[in-house]
Amino acid sequence: MIDQIIIPKAGKSQILKAFKVESEKNIAEYSVRVKVAFSGINFADIIMRLGLYQDAPPFPFVPGYEFSGEVIEVGSKVDRHKVGDMVMGGTKFGGYSSEIILPENQVVPIGHLSLEEAASLPVSFLTAYLVFFEEARVRNGDKILIDCATGALGQLSFQMLNTGGGSDLTIVGLTSSETKKEIIESYGAKAMTHSEFINSSEKDFDIILNSQGGASIKEHYKRLRPTGKLVCIGASSIFEGGKRSWIKVIKTVLEFPKFNIINLMNDNKGVMGLNVLRLFEGPEYLMSLLEKVDMFDLKPAVDKVFDASKASEAHQYIEEKKARGKVLLKWN
Repeated sequence: MIDQIIIPKAGKSQILKAFKVESEKNIAEYSVRVKVAFSGINFADIIMRLGLYQDAPPFPFVPGYEFSGEVIEVGSKVDRHKVGDMVMGGTKFGGYSSEIILPENQVVPIGHLSLEEAASLPVSFLTAYLVFFEEARVRNGDKILIDCATGALGQLSFQMLNTGGGSDLTIVGLTSSETKKEIIESYGAKAMTHSEFINSSEKDFDIILNSQGGASIKEHYKRLRPTGKLVCIGASSIFEGGKRSWIKVIKTVLEFPKFNIINLMNDNKGVMGLNVLRLFEGPEYLMSLLEKVDMFDLKPAVDKVFDASKASEAHQYIEEKKARGKVLLKWN
């Protein structure tokens, strides 16, 4: 039997339920079966649990996009992996599971990483790589703003920029908590709370990573220098104090600005969007990027590991913005 966590319907974190299903007896010739050790939790999982994620499948379903574990079976034509290999991978849903079957090209070796670190890596690495090295194209001397600086994505972004982003970078990191500033400063970046930033004179950014959405996009756009690029990846501002308010949700959605192309040309600025999870529809491209991990000196920040049976507590921990890195589920 396989243990899974399902979202039976939209609701608070307590709605998550443990579930058991029969393991598939046979796997396809180019597939691998992985005994999952850890599953990564992403903010998108929480959004879909609330019923606010348009790409989520119909309820009930198993969420989850990333995992690490051991290959326990390979298809007859698999040549990339063998039984006993330690791997990490990405999947479009189904990651909150103690066992998973995927095509062989959707898992890669974990290399020098621990299983905990490996489960923390796929979504954050792919997001950071696509933002800074594909869409915005970081260059020597750039000034960069990261508005989600103390979570798993923010900390991995600092590491990737510091080891592969070029020289003479100026990086500013934002956090919701005064006590988390030390995390940002440990990477050699300037730390500010979101409110401090709004009241500051910081400007002339070449690249801004925006995860808050809503009114913050317009505020960040004003801080770009000519030819600067704003990359939007989410809408974390729908939460306040660890709670979702429908008033806050509606307000955030309504505050998303609409950009006029002529104004963009006149301002000489660019606005981009990124939804890594949609790219899992064609995972070959993403998995080829994940193999670039060794280009960087990375130590994924694992903040807290919850037993899979405590998935609701893990979700609540993230909603309350307590996380100082990646939050994982552990499978026995």
